[in-house]
Amino acid sequence: MAATCREGYARTPLRADRGTAGFGMIAISGEADAIELYGVLALPLPTLPDGFIEFADEAHEALGTVLLGVIGLHVAAALYHFAVVGEAVMQRMLPGHARRS
Repeated sequence: MAATCREGYARTPLRADRGTAGFGMIAISGEADAIELYGVLALPLPTLPDGFIEFADEAHEALGTVLLGVIGLHVAAALYHFAVVGEAVMQRMLPGHARRS
């Protein structure tokens, strides 16, 4: 069975020119064994090893937490340089403000 996507009210074959984000979702859903490209070519989906989905879920959650921490650290450093050190960090982020040497 080839994967299809919903477009309007008709079910049409999933086409490669519509982006690849849905390919992974179809692969892990287990609902299809191939992806049909342009109604001509059916590419088989690989089988995932046991435990891969749980690992990917945990890795996604951990990396999201790390990213939020890095963003928070970046904002804290910008505020520190603005308020404590007295650099014009915030002003330099605005358009039209030249960097001072």
